Amino acid sequence: MNTLNTAIALLKRESWEHRSFWLVPGVLAVLIVIMFMWAMLYVIPDTVGYDLWVDRMADENPEAIDRIGSMLIPSLAMPFILIMGFMIPFYLLDSLYAERRDRSILFWKSLPINDTVTVLSKWGAVLLVLPAMVFGIVIVLSMILTLLTGIFTMFGGGNAWTLVWQHYGLFSGTGTLLVGFYAEALWYLPVMGWLLLASAWAKKAPFLWAVLPPVAIAILEEMFLDTNRFLEMVGERLIPFESSEGFDTRIQQEFDMFDGHLQFSGTPGFDLSLLGDLFVTPGFWYGLVFAAACTAGAVWLRRYRDES
Repeated sequence: MNTLNTAIALLKRESWEHRSFWLVPGVLAVLIVIMFMWAMLYVIPDTVGYDLWVDRMADENPEAIDRIGSMLIPSLAMPFILIMGFMIPFYLLDSLYAERRDRSILFWKSLPINDTVTVLSKWGAVLLVLPAMVFGIVIVLSMILTLLTGIFTMFGGGNAWTLVWQHYGLFSGTGTLLVGFYAEALWYLPVMGWLLLASAWAKKAPFLWAVLPPVAIAILEEMFLDTNRFLEMVGERLIPFESSEGFDTRIQQEFDMFDGHLQFSGTPGFDLSLLGDLFVTPGFWYGLVFAAACTAGAVWLRRYRDES
């Protein structure tokens, strides 16, 4: 079995063994559709009514509606990304520890599978498999909501294509989402690498092994050097990349209300400036080296530790 086929097989294994990759976002998507239907069937008719709602849509600036369409996918993705922010750390902490806990590592080591490929498959799971499943669900969800919005627009006598469907920004929205997500994912690589190393090292309680060493280093630095440089460095990595504020702002503050209408400022679509800002940040490259070192350490531990 060549390396590529092995990697693909291992990624399939991760998706089969972790049903939460699609089950959790799938449940969230269903809940969002239910809430949307409740709002459209009960809230809109009992408040403004379909006719007035459609009239207000028709009066809006077409550029603003275009922007709403282009930002629909990244806006919908926000709660899903938040959930991924909880799923990924726990997955990484358990990824190499679980196979030693249940002794399945003895079976996997009996197969002609390279330890490096096995460890890298854990990276592939969090950077490729999970995002593909989650964002696939988000895109399908955006299509469903856009379709339903057009149908309800027709209830108010509006033209679904003119007011809704032609403004749906599949490609621009997906591009904005991917650029924003992977910029943040790259920024968090050293944190994820450390969790992977803790999973490979720990014989028990990988969470404690991930948390206690940094805490101990911070305490010792404070005691003997009277500084907090290590704590500040870790703290910077635990918050989003500072330039990502532009991504959040595009979603949250694209529209200003003026005389009751949405006023758009800017051009629809996405750009790669966020990744550019990341790549010229020295801390990013230091973190990349640290993540690579943690990955190499995890490979070494898995290869040479005696699990018999």
